[in-house]
Amino acid sequence: MSPCIESETDLVAQMTNPSPAVRKAVSEVDGDIMILGVAGKMGPTLAELLVRAGAKRVIGVSRFSDETQKAYLEQAGVETIKTDLLNEENLESLPHAPNIMLLAGYK
Repeated sequence: MSPCIESETDLVAQMTNPSPAVRKAVSEVDGDIMILGVAGKMGPTLAELLVRAGAKRVIGVSRFSDETQKAYLEQAGVETIKTDLLNEENLESLPHAPNIMLLAGYK
């Protein structure tokens, strides 16, 4: 039985704790993982989960209008890039990554 979730901290800990199946899946990923729009609702916990599951390199890209999200991700082991994805030149300057997760939305 899962532990009782009594706080946001408990929830994040539960969400970022990789199962054996997640660890296995991540171990089979070749190359870096880049998450576009990492500072949104799902991005921070997904990025931390990937790091905790053993991903070799996780790159999180966002505008990071909230600097605390950027600091949180860096502390979790995510390499961050602050940029506006709506600017084509910014997109072209991103490092190559064979695995891209698109979580960016337009408000």
